[in-house]
This record gives sequence, C-alpha cells and structure tokens, in this order.
Amino acid sequence: MSYSWVGAPTEFNGTNPDTGGDSVTENLNQWYQSGDQAYILVSACMVLMMIPGIAFLYSGLARRKSALSQLWVAMMTFSVCVFQWYFWGYTLAFSETATNGFIGNLRHFGLKNTLGQPSPGSPLVPALLYSFYQMMFLAVTAALTAGATAERGRVIPCMVFIFFWATLVYCPLACWVWNVNGWAFNYGVLDYAGGGPVEIGSGMSALAYSWVLGRRNEKMMLNFRPHNISLITLGTVFLWFGWLGFNGGSAFGANLRAVMASWNSCLTAMFAAMTWCLLDYRLAKKWSLVGWCSGTISGLVAATPCSGFIPPWASIILGVVAGVACNFGTKVKFILKIDDSLDVFAEHGIGGIVGLIFNAFFATEYIIGLDGVNNGIQGGWIDGNWKQMYIQIAFIVAASAYSFVVSALIAKAIDMVPGLKLRASEEAELLGMDDDQHGEFSYDYVEVRRDFLAWTPHQTEPAGEGVRFVPQHGIEEHQVMADRNSNPSSPEPEVKAAPADSEAETKSEKTAAPIMSYSWVGAPTEFNGTNPDTGGDSATENLNQWYQSGDQAYILVSACMVLMMIPGIAFLYSGLARRKSALSQLWVAMMTFSVCVFQWYFWGYTLAFSETATNGFIGNLRHFGLKNTLGQPSPGSPLVPALLYSFYQMMFLAVTAALTAGATAERGRVIPCMVFIFFWATLVYCPLACWVWNVNGWAFNYGVLDYAGGGPVEIGSGMSALAYSWVLGRRNEKMMLNFRPHNISLITLGTVFLWFGWLGFNGGSAFGANLRAVMASWNSCLTAMFAAMTWCLLDYRLAKKWSLVGWCSGTISGLVAATPCSGFIPPWASIILGVVAGVACNFGTKVKFILKIDDSLDVFAEHGIGGIVGLIFNAFFATEYIIGLDGVNNGIQGGWIDGNWKQMYIQIAFIVAASAYSFVVSALIAKAIDMVPGLKLRASEEAELLGMDDDQHGEFSYDYVEVRRDFLAWTPHQTEPAGEGVRFVPQHGIEEHQVMADRNSNPSSPEPEVKAAPADSEAETKSEKTAAV
Repeated sequence: MSYSWVGAPTEFNGTNPDTGGDSVTENLNQWYQSGDQAYILVSACMVLMMIPGIAFLYSGLARRKSALSQLWVAMMTFSVCVFQWYFWGYTLAFSETATNGFIGNLRHFGLKNTLGQPSPGSPLVPALLYSFYQMMFLAVTAALTAGATAERGRVIPCMVFIFFWATLVYCPLACWVWNVNGWAFNYGVLDYAGGGPVEIGSGMSALAYSWVLGRRNEKMMLNFRPHNISLITLGTVFLWFGWLGFNGGSAFGANLRAVMASWNSCLTAMFAAMTWCLLDYRLAKKWSLVGWCSGTISGLVAATPCSGFIPPWASIILGVVAGVACNFGTKVKFILKIDDSLDVFAEHGIGGIVGLIFNAFFATEYIIGLDGVNNGIQGGWIDGNWKQMYIQIAFIVAASAYSFVVSALIAKAIDMVPGLKLRASEEAELLGMDDDQHGEFSYDYVEVRRDFLAWTPHQTEPAGEGVRFVPQHGIEEHQVMADRNSNPSSPEPEVKAAPADSEAETKSEKTAAPIMSYSWVGAPTEFNGTNPDTGGDSATENLNQWYQSGDQAYILVSACMVLMMIPGIAFLYSGLARRKSALSQLWVAMMTFSVCVFQWYFWGYTLAFSETATNGFIGNLRHFGLKNTLGQPSPGSPLVPALLYSFYQMMFLAVTAALTAGATAERGRVIPCMVFIFFWATLVYCPLACWVWNVNGWAFNYGVLDYAGGGPVEIGSGMSALAYSWVLGRRNEKMMLNFRPHNISLITLGTVFLWFGWLGFNGGSAFGANLRAVMASWNSCLTAMFAAMTWCLLDYRLAKKWSLVGWCSGTISGLVAATPCSGFIPPWASIILGVVAGVACNFGTKVKFILKIDDSLDVFAEHGIGGIVGLIFNAFFATEYIIGLDGVNNGIQGGWIDGNWKQMYIQIAFIVAASAYSFVVSALIAKAIDMVPGLKLRASEEAELLGMDDDQHGEFSYDYVEVRRDFLAWTPHQTEPAGEGVRFVPQHGIEEHQVMADRNSNPSSPEPEVKAAPADSEAETKSEKTAAV
C-alpha cells in the first residue's frame, strides 16, 4: 500500500465531496484513469489468491491428519474479515475525520460515504475501490495469523479471536501508518505495503496466540516434517502471484512505481530463495524445495514495506539479508519455548522488521516519485535523512509490542469464556484436527491403500514360470514392447490378471511451452522527456505522462500472468516424471527463475535489447544492472516504458529456461543444471532475442516475422533441451520400462497454469491493451483447442481411449505454435494451424527414438517442432491488417496472402540459423560444464535408481513413509495367530488412537495385552522439515 500522496494530478471538484457526486446524473469515473482503476481492481483479485495460497502452504506443512483443518481456518478467516471490514473495519482504519492518531471513527460505517470521491490513500483511485483493495490486506494478514492454531487449536474460538483481533489490532496499526491523521504517518514512518500492519501484525500476533495456546504434545513433535511438499509449492506459487498485486498495486495506479515495486519484489524473493537454499545445504548437503519456498516467501515479506521505496540494487542486498535473518529466525521459537508451529513469526515478523529497517538506509526520492504523485518525499540515509533510522525503529517497537500484548490479551480472554477454549483436548490432538473439528479428511485413504495394493499385488498361489501379473490400464503393452526389444525371439508371456481393486493411471509423457513481440514502427505521440536516457527526473517530473495507464496496467498484469507459467511448467514436468523424481522437477523449474532474475538484472537485458549495439548479433553493456532503464520508451514498443518492458521480457527468459531444464528429468544433477542455465541464458537466449527483437538484430532487419518467441523461446528451448539430453545420455534401461506419468492431476494443473499464463504471453506481446492483443488471445485459444482435439483423436486411433494427457499435450502444442504467429495471422488460419500443430507435434514425439536421444519430457517435440510450424505459418498467412491492429505497426508486410512470396525463405533461413545455433552452443556449454570437476551433469546409476528426490534433495513430493506407516498401523501384518485379547502395536503414536477408541466403546474393558509389530513394518526417520509464510 502507498505511503502518502502530495497533490492530485487533476483537481477533484465533484458536486458531493462525501461521495464524489450523484452517480445517477454524473459520471463519477471522470476524475480517474481507467487504466489505474483496472490495475488496482485486478491487483485486488491477485491479492485474494494469496488466501488460498496460505491455506495450501499451511496444509502442506502440517501433518496429514490436520491438513484439512488448516485449509478451513485460512479460508474461513476471509468470511470473518469481509463481515468486519464492511461494517466497521474500513472506517476504523481510514476515516479522515478522526484526529486522535490511533484509530478512526464510524464515519464510513457500512461503507457509508464511500463511493467516487478520491480515496484517503491516493488521489489516483476512488474510495470504493480503495476500500475493496484494503479489505484483501486484512484478510491476508488474518489468514497468516490463524496459522498459529496448527495441529492443536479449535477452529471456532480462532474465528472469534480473528474478529476481535481485526478490530483491536489490525485496524489501529493500519490507521497509525496509512491514515493521513495517524501518528506514525505524521511522524514520518516509511512503510510502503504493510511491514507494520501486515507483517509485524501477523508475526507478533501469531507468536502471542501460540504462547497462549501452548506447545503441542511432545509425541507430535517427534520426526515432524511437512506431509505434502507439492502442496507447499502450490501455496508458494499462489502467494508469489498475489504478492505482485500486493506490492505492485500499492502504488495505486498503473505507473512506473508499480513496475519498480514488482521488479524489486522478484529480485528480493529470488535472492532470498538462493540464500535460504545455501544455508540449508550447509547442514543437510541436499537442495531443499521447502527451503526454496521458505526463502521466496521471506524475500517477498521483506520487500513488502520497501519495494516502492528502494532501488533494485538495494533489493538484492535485502534478499540476502532477509534470507539469512529469517532462516536463523526459525530458531527463535526454541529460545522462547513458544511452539510457533508454522514459523509465522520467523518469516513475517522478522522479515517485516528487516524491510522496515532497510527503508531507513535505502529509501530514495527518485523511486518514491515514480508514481507521479509522491514527488518530494524524502527517503533515508542515501538521501541524507539521518533521523529516519530512529523513526523506523520507534515504529517497529511500538507495532511489535502492541500486536503481541493486545493479541495475547484477546486470546486469553476468549480462552476463559465457557465453550470457547482455544485448545483441543489431548485425545483430539492425537487423533488429528481434521477428524475432531471437521469430520472430513484431505485425502481418501482407502484409495491410497488401493494404490499400495496395486503396487504389490497379493498372490494367492505361486506364479508359474513365464507367468506374471498384468499392470493396469494399458501398461502391459509397455512391458511387452520392452520384452521384445530385449529379446526379439522370446515367446509371448502368459498373462495373469491382477486383482480388480489395484487401480492405476494411463498415459504418455508430455510437456509445455511459451512467447514475445515482433517490433514497432513509429511512436503514437512524440516523446520529449528532459532525459532521453531515463525519461526524466522522477523526483520532480511525472514520467508516466508519455504512456496510457491502460497499456501499462495490461502489460504489468500480463507479466504476472507469464510468471504463472513457471510453476505451470514445474507441476507439468513433476506430474510427467516418476514419483521418485517428482520433487526434483519442481525444484529445478522454480530455481531457474532465481538464476534468470540474477542474470537478466545484471546483463541479460542489456545483451538482448541495448539499442546502441550495431553488430546484429548481441547487445552491449549500456543497460548493465538496469542502468538507463526507467521511463524512456522501450526498445520494443513506444507504448510502454523501458522499465516495464525489461520486467516483462525477464519472464520470457525464465519460462524458456524452465522449459529447457526439463531435459534433466530423472537423471540430471541439479546444481550443474543451474550453472548451465546461467551460461545458456547469456550465450544462447540473449543472442536469439537480440537477432529478432532488437532493432539492430540481423533477423529483425532481414524481415523475419516472429511475434512472441518462435525462435528465442520455442526453438531455443526445444533445441537446447535436445542438446542437453544428448550430452546427458539415456536413462538406465530399467528406468524406461513401464514408464508413465505418476500424477495426471498435477499435469492438468500445470497445463491450466500454462494456458492462463500464455494469454499474457501472447496477448501481452502486443505491448498494449489494444485490438492486436485481443486478436492474439483469440488466435491462441483457437489454435490450442483445435490442436487438443487433433491430438486426442490421434491417440484414440491407437488406444481407443480418450486421454487427458493427450488433451494437455495437444493444448500445449497449439499454444506453442501460436506463439510466433498469433499476432500476425487471421483466426481462420489459426484453426488450420491448430490441426497441423497437433499432428506435427504428436508424430514429433517419435523423433527422439530415431535420433536415439532420450528427450524424456518431449521438450523438442512440443516446443521445437511447434515453434517451427508457427514460424512457417507466418510465411503463408501473416497479413497487414492483423499486424496493424496495435495502432503502431501499420504498414508491415505479411506473407503469401499479402503477395510477399520471399517471406518463406526468410522464415526458413531464420529457423535453420536459430536451430543450429541453439543446439550446437547448448551442447558445447553442457559438455564444457560436464568436464569441470564436481559439476558432472549426470547422477550416478545408483542415484538414478534411487530417485533424484532422495539423492539430490532429501525430500519427497509426498510423504509415502508416513502413509505406509498409517496403513501398517491399521492392518499390521501378523506372522502368527493372535491369542484372545492380544493385538499388534500400530506404529509411531497410532496406538493412542486405538486405546482411546477402546475406552470410549467400553470404559470398563481391561487394558489389552500388547504385542510388538514385526520389524518389517517400515518407519522412516527423516530430518524435521518446516517452512513458513
């Protein structure tokens, strides 16, 4: 949220200052830019996604038997907060007429006098929109705080606490720092988006609630670890996406300050993630995905109070400091002996404090003034404002003490009310909150048990020679092919059916893809800023004046949409891989973003897009470290400023890198892969981007038509992944038998994220909210859906089944093919493209067998071939009237339907050059890294058979051992008949559940004789893993 504002851009003079005027007879929107309103409204919806993000994160971090309870608590807090905020929460925080400096009055009770007048936080948006956006902030803070209930708190007393806490803690904190009459506001505290109300408020309040609640049962503390790391990753992804609306939207307009806040948030998050992973590695010698998630969140937390105040280079320092501080902060709960189970204080309390202190050092006028409203506000020490440090510290102490003390008093008072005891009974705690509080469970255990039986089917008689059990649903064909390949003369084996209840999935391996804009000709209005290198002095000028707020809003939101493609690729590849390497695919895809943010900030952007390099191959260092990258028109379009263009283009590199990293599947070591990605981004991606999108690139001047990345993104990822797979070598032949995706639901989730992001990828490549963006989105959907239908039909002709993996693969292949041409060709041509792409990519999956290169996830088949098809279609069907729909590129000639016959050989020449360059240079990089001691690309044969998750990370996507342990507790294996009154002891604390059940059913029954379970009931011991929001 924005700190303050000085002067309105235009003078509001509505007929009614209380409401903005009479909406029946007046247009109340006349005082605001539609782009600003659109961006903040979309940002509010993005922040809303943080609440299910917190729910999934906390659920994955908890034990299985309390996972659903964490989902319920986080989601129900939103209901409570909407009620509270509508009636009196908003007015207590933001009423302008209260002058006590501590809390507001009831002037806006029930949203009275809250309509079209300028908001109390910014003149750029109306009060009604401001109140809606601020409601999301309260809901997120409440959901974070409610994490303190984990595994032992009753849910209804927690909801009562949240209601009073929102009124007595959050609203005063928000009033202090964001209300124009708040004491902290007038004291000069710098808090951009909620270091005090949100981060310190949630961290200290959760610590207080945990203190009142007490520690969990000691048996619950043994071997505690997250039960579902895939769910933790999903929650982190939702939080990351929402946080860009949280921090970006706090500029309260589609302006350069919003872009800077988004850039800073990504920089801080990724450097914190890398720092946290390194700190975890020093102890466990494994690369933790939970550590990556925790580090990312700690970086986003630290960025919250200062992303709209500090320059990008300071955000890098902040990321490292926040990663260290929050990582070591997880030990504080042991010192205090307070069971903050999900580390809310360590992540949010400490992270918020670090961010607020950084404002004292690094806040600066030129960043603050990028919104065109807050010009003249003094920063911190780098602006010579030495007193800012004690101002920030005074606020930190006040906010921390107030949050902790008042929250503890509220919790203690509620705990004393009959029927509202905060803590569940000991029996309920051992049983689990899901059963005790909800009577529901996150997972259907019976289906899980059926899966286990399917893995090891029970034989009632010995199998004869040559007889074996049939795997389920078509997998038998895989085994038959493997048998024939290994021994062509071998007889057909006799087949015996497996038990009917052993269920398994079906299908083929597949993959994903992405996109970018071709060029521009002529600016819509002449830019004449005082400084052509930066656009002007943001401390004294409004650098947003040269751009439409709607264009900036759309491209900033599109960048956030493209960001969602990275977790989409992660989930897709994880689902396609075997279970024992599923987490590794998540880690590799997500960590590539950290590497790419680093590379793009320092020299990636300048190597691709510096305007002063004239060699046609690669740029120079004019924009090193984002130097001279601010408010001037971008090198790709005059519709958006350079800072926004650089942020958007960073997402393209990250998506391409994540796609390429899929080549590591099931046998690649992760750190050598990250080293490869760093050099690959510099030596392969940046030159390809320069060729076709830089105004001085040879392909650009040669007349190549590539709208959103057929060359740099699709061919670049496809050919590079093929080269990496070639250097890496084929998987162990044992690994190739019966290979199938392990989780088709995860594949579908990944495809959905990709599809959503691709509309920002292709639509946003028009670089403005215009008709070309709409046409690109239309074409993308047409191509994707016709490709999906085509792929499903091709699969059906063989298997006589309708494959969901086939639908996902077809959808992705269509989106890939649309990438280079969705902004060039008419809709009818997109239908043809979808059919051709579906056929070409489907049959393209056979190419790896011809080449004998184990491209495990079909990156080349989907992306390489799909990108080539799309580029060739530009030669046939690109047309002037589609290209000119952005109002900028009028006059660019299309392909054959415009009579431009030479376009075909231009496109083919580019395809050949991009393919050859990507493959050869990627192979050379991979081979060179493989020769460096300690950076061998491939894991050992033992590690490959064990699985990359265990070998590289020491974590698993799913907590199998705990599941298996639960089953053994329910039905332990007996090696001899049990006497009367004798039964076997379930594993790891489950015995208590049975004893409680016995006593409840027959209180007078004697204690049964207990006999130990056999030693073969496996119980894993693993290091305790936690993470937190």
